[in-house]
Amino acid sequence: MKKATACILSILFVVTLISLSFAGSGARMRQAMEGMGGKEIAGEVTAVDTKEKKITVKGMRGLVTATCDEKTMVKMGTEMKTCADIKVGNNANMLFEAGEGKNVAKSILLSLPAVPSPAEKKAEPLKVEPPKTETKQ
Repeated sequence: MKKATACILSILFVVTLISLSFAGSGARMRQAMEGMGGKEIAGEVTAVDTKEKKITVKGMRGLVTATCDEKTMVKMGTEMKTCADIKVGNNANMLFEAGEGKNVAKSILLSLPAVPSPAEKKAEPLKVEPPKTETKQ
């Protein structure tokens, strides 16, 4: 019994260590990007220029406009998207590199659209039509 308990506890310890290492991976990626001159902004997409492939995100620190290129990774949930799929009003987390007077988006993570709960949906009023009366001639 003691061996089984010790085995279960050691497995739980290893799983905890692994999950903690993965939990910090996003922060490490952000630090690595900042070390290479990369920056991040999170907020609402306020403008999309499909002709020039530019995306503008309004975050707490202001507005940032970045150019999308063929290397820009765009993702919504687990689904891969393209820059053409980004719409004004989307919430985005954009990692970009600033240099030579322009910003280049490296990755854009889009939030999934909110799905209203059944309680939030408004009931539509019933449409009652008056009974049709036939006129005799």
